[in-house]
Amino acid sequence: VTLRRDPRQTGAAPGELEAAVARATSTLEATWGPLGVGVARRYEALPVVSLRVPAVHLAELAADPLVAGVWPNRVARVFRREGRTLMNVGGVTSHGFDGRGVGIAVLDTGVDYGHTELAPGGSDPSAKTVKLRDAVANDGDPRDEQGHGTSVAGIAAGKSGGVAPSATVVAVRVLDDEGEGTDEQILAGIDAVLVSVHAGNPFNI
Repeated sequence: VTLRRDPRQTGAAPGELEAAVARATSTLEATWGPLGVGVARRYEALPVVSLRVPAVHLAELAADPLVAGVWPNRVARVFRREGRTLMNVGGVTSHGFDGRGVGIAVLDTGVDYGHTELAPGGSDPSAKTVKLRDAVANDGDPRDEQGHGTSVAGIAAGKSGGVAPSATVVAVRVLDDEGEGTDEQILAGIDAVLVSVHAGNPFNI
């Protein structure tokens, strides 16, 4: 469910949007909970909430003044292409850009932060790969068990072969070991990135 935003929240001070999202989510839960609507996942910095809704109540929920839209929880899948060629790596590096001081958030199957191109992994800005969030297992260890996210991170910021070899990778796992993830998981990953940015952006994403 996409929550309807008050125009007054545009440009709101840090924390105000998060508070408004929490209030709207709690109000929806209190109003619709008795009718069998349950909260599947809450978000902090995104004006959305994942709900389990009996089909009979979908139209009514969509008409709620707090609701801007209702969407199914779809599944996304990895897509493999030759990234270096598509991104014209040579053209970028020839201008001397190496990504120093930049954090690149990779929302994918996770990142193998033990890989020589992407190590070490850690939770502070000194790490090559920052372990930000696993939205699949709902914990803080976004290690890649599938491979796609590691490939993406290597193309973006691998120490010797990346487009931006001096950049930091900020790892967020939103796709599972089969390379699939729901809208709910992807939104949770985006939410984790926004929460980090709103908390002072320590990884310069």
